[in-house]
Amino acid sequence: MSSGSPPPIQLKQGVLHLLSGSILGRTLSFALNLALSRSLGPNGLGLFSLVLSTAQTFELTARGGVDYGLSCCLTGSEAPKTQAQRAVIAHEALRIVQIFTFVLAIGLWIWVEPLEGLLPPSLPISRNIASLSLVAIACLEALGGLPWDIFLIAGQTKLVALRQGAFAPTKLLASWIGALSGGVGGALAGYAISSAVQIGRAHV
Repeated sequence: MSSGSPPPIQLKQGVLHLLSGSILGRTLSFALNLALSRSLGPNGLGLFSLVLSTAQTFELTARGGVDYGLSCCLTGSEAPKTQAQRAVIAHEALRIVQIFTFVLAIGLWIWVEPLEGLLPPSLPISRNIASLSLVAIACLEALGGLPWDIFLIAGQTKLVALRQGAFAPTKLLASWIGALSGGVGGALAGYAISSAVQIGRAHV
């Protein structure tokens, strides 16, 4: 394709899907974060934000570059031609992330419980509940991210846009609903339950 030729229609549609999903998701997330901040108060919101930021770092670490390697493997010049071969590679990548997640989860639990690190000494909920919520959400985020990267590599931009525009804000919505009845503990439980449900959908 020459440099002056217009981009394919499929590329335009993919960009439009991802852009619309991102705008919708960020708008909804902004509104839900405002609602959460009012429901949780400074202390509860601080713990909730600490758990989510730790989970994001945990997810990136658990991937260990597997997402980049998978992208190169499935789109490079020597990429497998058949769907069965691509599925085997994707399954192997998921298995590697699962192993990394298990090992890191053990390390994170030792850090926050026996060593009493990361979490502040004064918490709005018991330390055991906070630690369990932290490790659970971190693991769920790590296990739930890679399947969406696989969808994106496969060109399933509508599904990825659905995650950005609906699934991601749904976690915050579940957190807000949980916060209304159970404070920060309910917010963490709502986020974890929503993440677990979305993992099931991503693997279907």
